[in-house]
Amino acid sequence: MRPGKLKIKIQFPAFILLLIAISCSAPKKIAKQDDKTLDYLKEHITYLADDKLEGRRTGTHGEKLAMEYISSQFQAIGLAPKGTEGYIQPFEVNDGKKINDTTSFSINDEELQLGKDYFPFPFSASQSMEALPSPALQEVEMPWFYDINDGIQDNSHNPHFDLNNYIYTNAKKAIERGASALILYNSSDADDGLQFEAKDRQETLSVPVVYIKKEAAKKYFGDLSASLKIKFNISLGEKTR
Repeated sequence: MRPGKLKIKIQFPAFILLLIAISCSAPKKIAKQDDKTLDYLKEHITYLADDKLEGRRTGTHGEKLAMEYISSQFQAIGLAPKGTEGYIQPFEVNDGKKINDTTSFSINDEELQLGKDYFPFPFSASQSMEALPSPALQEVEMPWFYDINDGIQDNSHNPHFDLNNYIYTNAKKAIERGASALILYNSSDADDGLQFEAKDRQETLSVPVVYIKKEAAKKYFGDLSASLKIKFNISLGEKTR
């Protein structure tokens, strides 16, 4: 038994010494390789994260710079181009909603200017309509008029108030009560900041929802009891690029 134990004691330290020798030399080689890799990665990240690339957002000049840089790096390391345009493979990106050119709106046979006088909300249905409603009345299967001034005033001290959500919620309520369209305006002098929000992701409603801007509202909605000849075609589509 003793010779066996003595033999083990002699071999075991030798094995440990071998491991120590390997462990002392290997990290130096690995560390050097790691440094090169880190420097290589840092160079690319520094360029791609630069402010001039504008976050590489879709459609920006920064995106184009990033595309050209990555393509040049692929070429430099010898990768074969597999895209339909060299290293580039174009594809469509959904960029929200757009107002189609066929959209129109007239009151009493006077054509309103899209953008200047009115705009449909992105959750509006795409429909055509002719009607003779009165802003003061809310009749079933007729366009309803809605002054958002009350909502703005009631929430003037509410930091969490979201006007777009308020409009969407009230539009749904109007539809449930029988409105065939919703025409909104703001009778106050306060700036509501409303505009067409192409990125709005709220579900499309079943009726048209249109905003009439201040000057046009003052011109046509001065007498709320009067009947107005309304004719419009609202057409929205998906914006891609």
